[in-house]
Order: sequence, then structure tokens, then C-alpha cells
Amino acid sequence: MKTKSSLPAFTLIEAFLYFVISSIFLLAALLFMLQITNVSTLSKHMQELSYSGTTLTEELEQAVHGASSVDTVQSVFDDDEGSLVLNMNDVSLSPTRFYWENGNIMMQQGTGAIFSVNTPFVVVDSLRFHKISIYKSPDQIIMDAELRSLGDLANQDHSISVHSTLSLRSL
Repeated sequence: MKTKSSLPAFTLIEAFLYFVISSIFLLAALLFMLQITNVSTLSKHMQELSYSGTTLTEELEQAVHGASSVDTVQSVFDDDEGSLVLNMNDVSLSPTRFYWENGNIMMQQGTGAIFSVNTPFVVVDSLRFHKISIYKSPDQIIMDAELRSLGDLANQDHSISVHSTLSLRSL
């Protein structure tokens, strides 16, 4: 006599469907995790760019506001590898130089140490200064810079343009 087992069992097709559905969910979760990682990396790169742009603008603003004049002989205007030399009110900081060198924006105050204004993860593609002089008004300095992140994500544009217009405080 045959007895029927009362224990429920999976058929081979049901087990196969279970593994296929589980694999699809795991693959979706893995792809979502990779997207989150890429977005996090992109966010870090943009933060580096923003920090370098802000630091450059603040350093330039502080120097221009403390300057008595612009040294037009040593400065290079309207060139992608420009430089700006400022004669400072504080003699120990004079001259203060901003210039482009090997993808970095360098700064030197007086005879002090030369240092890079941008972070090591940011490359400066161009640094351009323009001077505007109008009779009986302070000189204005316009700075344009193109900053690019040294990123590890392919096909992503990680660059910003920094523009600043500043006036010397003295005539």
C-alpha cells in the first residue's frame, strides 16, 4: 500500500524560480550600491573644486584689499598663464604674487614661502588676470580661472570656472 507524504516540498522549477528572483533582487541592490558610491565620489570631487575656488577667491580678495598698487611691469595680464604682482601696504608682504605654474595657482607674500592655493586634487587649466584703470577711481582686477578635479570617474566633467572682480582700496 502506498502512503502519501504530507510534507510539502519544492519542485525543481520552484527552486529555480526562487534563485532567479533572488538573483535579480541582489543584482538590483548591487547596482544601486555602485550608483551611490559614484555619486559620493562625484560629491567629494565637487567639494574639492568648490573649496579650491573659494580659497583662491578669499586669498586674492585679502591681498587686493591690502594692496597699494598693482605692479604692471611684473604682472602678466590677459594670458591663460597669467600672474598678478601687488605692492602691499604692509612692506613685509610686498610684493605679493599670484601666478600659474604646472597646473597650480601659486602665491608668495614678500620673501615668504611659496605655496599652492589649490588643493593637490585640483588642476588649474588657466589663470587669467585683467586690469581696469579708470581716471580718479581705484584699479580693478578681474580674475578668471578654470579648475578641474583629478577624478577617477570616467566620462564625468568635474570642472568649474571661478570669476572675481576686486577693487584696490586706495587711489
